[in-house]
Amino acid sequence: GVGSLPFHYLKPVPGEPFLEMYNLWGSFSRQHLENFRNHVPNFDALFCIEEVPCRTINTLYQESGFDKLDVLATDTEGYDGKIIDSINF
Repeated sequence: GVGSLPFHYLKPVPGEPFLEMYNLWGSFSRQHLENFRNHVPNFDALFCIEEVPCRTINTLYQESGFDKLDVLATDTEGYDGKIIDSINF
């Protein structure tokens, strides 16, 4: 049930230009973020990787305390099918 994944994102650094739109580009896919390299002159100075804790959907549901789930909406960068397939109905 619990593990971690590397999350790639651009982080503001004092003295380096940082546009607000950079906050929208974070991804579990390094390649996705690398697609923006040519649009960010200080890409290497801003680039960060951080391990983020992850839980299975079943563990998250158990921890939530909910008795019933009527609707599940996901936006998980292509992992939607894997998440739905893992649900213990």
